[in-house]
Amino acid sequence: MGGGYHVLYPLIDGLSSNLSPSRLASPFHPGAWTCRKAPVRTRVVLDHVSFYSRHMAEKLILTVTPNGPLKVENAERIRFCGEELERRGTAFLCRCGESKNAPFCDGSHKTNGFSGENQSPGVPTLKIWEGKTLRTTFNEKTCMHVFHCKPLAELRKREEEGESGAAQEIMRVVAACPSGALSYETKEKIEEPMDAPFEADIDIVEGGEIRVQVDFTINEALHEAQRAARATLCRCGKSKNKPWCDGKHRGRRDFR
Repeated sequence: MGGGYHVLYPLIDGLSSNLSPSRLASPFHPGAWTCRKAPVRTRVVLDHVSFYSRHMAEKLILTVTPNGPLKVENAERIRFCGEELERRGTAFLCRCGESKNAPFCDGSHKTNGFSGENQSPGVPTLKIWEGKTLRTTFNEKTCMHVFHCKPLAELRKREEEGESGAAQEIMRVVAACPSGALSYETKEKIEEPMDAPFEADIDIVEGGEIRVQVDFTINEALHEAQRAARATLCRCGKSKNKPWCDGKHRGRRDFR
C-alpha cells in the first residue's frame, strides 16, 4: 500500500430506528446498545483500502465462544435489518438462532442444546481459473451460496478473448463476494477498480447471516485463499460449517 490520500467524501445515511433501547438490552451488555440516526461520516480512502477515519488503528476483533455467542470488539458501525446500532462497549451476537433479543445473545444457547461444532465433511476444493491477465481463486468451504458470482462464467470467456474492460468487471464481481470465498491476483500491471464503500463494519442481514466487511482477526483458522476482510458467519444455528454461514438459514421461516 503506497501513495497518499486519494479522496475524502462524506457518507450519509438517514436511517431512523423503531427499536427501543430497552429491546436491545441483554445480560451481556445491559443498555450498552441503542439505535440512532446516523451522522455524516468522513471516509478516508488510501489507495485501494478504505476505512473510517476514527479509530483507524483498531482492527475488528471477532471471538467465537465455545457453543456460545460471537464476541465483537472495535466495530465502528453495526447494522441490523438495515438500521444502524450505536456501540458503547463489546457486543455479543447470537449464534444459536433462538435469542428473543436478536441480534444479541440472551443466553438461550445455554438451554437449547446449541453446538458450535463444525460438521462439514471432507477437504475443501480450491478452484483456480487462469485468465490472460487475472487468476481467480474460489474456496467452496467459505462460500455461503448467494450466487453473486454468476456473471463470472461469461466474463471469463470475454477476458480470454481479450475484451477490454472484462478483467475490471471480474475484479468487481470478486470484490462483491460477501463471504471472501473469491479472490483474485493480477498477472500483469492492470488498473484495479476502487472498492465500493460499505455503510457498516458488520451488516447483520434480516433472516440471514452476519456479514463482516472490514479487516478482522478471528480465533478460527481462515480457509485457504480466504480474504481477512470479508466473511459471512452463521447466526441461525443450522450451518454445518460453523462458524461460517452455509446458507441453511433459508430453511428457517421463523428466523429474523
